[in-house]
Amino acid sequence: MRSQASTLVYDLADRMRTNVSSANSNFYSVAAANVAVNANCNTTAGCTPQQMAQSDLAEWNTVIASHLPLGQGIVCVDSSPDDGTSAAAPQCDGLGSQFSIKLWWDDNRDGIINMTATNTERFVISFRL
Repeated sequence: MRSQASTLVYDLADRMRTNVSSANSNFYSVAAANVAVNANCNTTAGCTPQQMAQSDLAEWNTVIASHLPLGQGIVCVDSSPDDGTSAAAPQCDGLGSQFSIKLWWDDNRDGIINMTATNTERFVISFRL
């Protein structure tokens, strides 16, 4: 599952790299409840960069939910990215210019996401655009 988490995190990072203006405007740092797939983003009619960011997040969250048990992810600006216990408590400080994509899941399928010294069910990358 860690390999799948890695693939999912890098997928969103690549989407952000192709939509830098939205990333720098923090349009990728919104709650999952505020995003929806915009069908126009996949047509020649197109959509705005903000709509693209929201559509990217909606698609990403759908894939996370279907590929990782209890999967949840978040994008934020964070100067100390290797923390947080869930998307509800990501511990993002909003400092600096480094984006972090954090993803959590239930690796052993016991119904909870375990964040202990021996069982870290979190994958994080940080990058600058």
